[in-house]
Amino acid sequence: MKIKFVGPKPIISHTGIVFDTNKEDKYNYINITLQLIKALDHEYIPEKKYTYQTDMHRLTDKEMFQALEQHCNNLKEIITNAHSQSTAYVDNMLYHAKNNTTLSDVERETLMKNIEIMRTYMTQRYVNKNAYYCAIDVLANIMKRGHIDYVIAPMYERFVHIFHSVEGVLHKGRTPTDTNIEIYEEKGDLFVKLDLLQR
Repeated sequence: MKIKFVGPKPIISHTGIVFDTNKEDKYNYINITLQLIKALDHEYIPEKKYTYQTDMHRLTDKEMFQALEQHCNNLKEIITNAHSQSTAYVDNMLYHAKNNTTLSDVERETLMKNIEIMRTYMTQRYVNKNAYYCAIDVLANIMKRGHIDYVIAPMYERFVHIFHSVEGVLHKGRTPTDTNIEIYEEKGDLFVKLDLLQR
C-alpha cells in the first residue's frame, strides 16, 4: 500500500455519499511533519538557537513513503494494522447496514453497496492516519531526546495541527512532558510556538 491523498471523511447513507470537510485526510500533514523531522533530527549544542528554512519542494508520495520507512522502523506493520482496522470498521458498518430495520430492502442494499464502494478509500485514509501518527511519534521523540525547549513555525493551520498532535504524544508518554502552544505576532507576521515546559 502506498501513501497517497484520498480526501476527507466520507459520510455514507442509503441516499448517497457526502464528505465531511472538517475531517481532513491526515495525508495533508505528513509532508510538513517529515520536514520538521528533517529540521530537528541532529545533534544540538547547548544554548544555541537553530533556524531551518523548510524546503519549498513538496515531497512526492514515493519520497514521503521512503522517508517514513527511514524513520518508522515498523512501517509495514503499521500499514498492516491500518488494513486490519479498516477492514473491521467497514465490516462493522456493513453488519449494521444489513441489520438496519428502519430501511427498506432496497435502501439497505443501496447502503451496503455505497459502503463497499468506499472500502478502498477508507482503507487509504486509515493507512495515511497511521503513517501520520508514526511520524508524529518520531517527531515527539526527537524533541524530547534532543532536549529541545521550543519550536517556532509560521502560523499556518497545518503547523498548529501538527503541534497539537505532538503535544498529545508528549502528554501521554511514559514520562509525560508539559507543553504549551502559543500564537504570537512579530513584525507583522503570526507565528505558532510549541514550548516543552518539562523534560
